[in-house]
Amino acid sequence: FVKWIEDGIPEDPFLNPELMKNNPWVEKGKCTIL
Repeated sequence: FVKWIEDGIPEDPFLNPELMKNNPWVEKGKCTIL
């Protein structure tokens, strides 16, 4: 999960509603960060 989070930061997936809806890993990554 950490690897995914580090790779996802440059794309700011948490600021992009479309990526959050289309990428199920965003929810898991969010839970990991929180």
